[in-house]
Amino acid sequence: KESPPPSDRSVYCDALMAGAPGDITWSVNGPRLKGALESSGDASAANGMKVAFDHYRLVLEPSGALGLAAVLDGQVDVTNKTVVVVGSGGNTDLELFAKLMEMIE
Repeated sequence: KESPPPSDRSVYCDALMAGAPGDITWSVNGPRLKGALESSGDASAANGMKVAFDHYRLVLEPSGALGLAAVLDGQVDVTNKTVVVVGSGGNTDLELFAKLMEMIE
């Protein structure tokens, strides 16, 4: 039986459910990172999903929309810059997608 994540963590973004990266993940990625952002959570991810769908007809999973969410939330200065955002995954179903769209309306 799976238990829900602690209340201070994401309910829908599986990439955010862990409190920290695992030891192996951190040992590979840590030395290569130039910085990090803190996610604004599920509502922010849902907004990224909505923008991706409304403007580009892309269905992203919640975790796969976090990069776009960071740009939309103003966490990254994109003023007068060419920016590439990687959106990924389709690890969502119609019911979850609809629920997340309702969350932000």
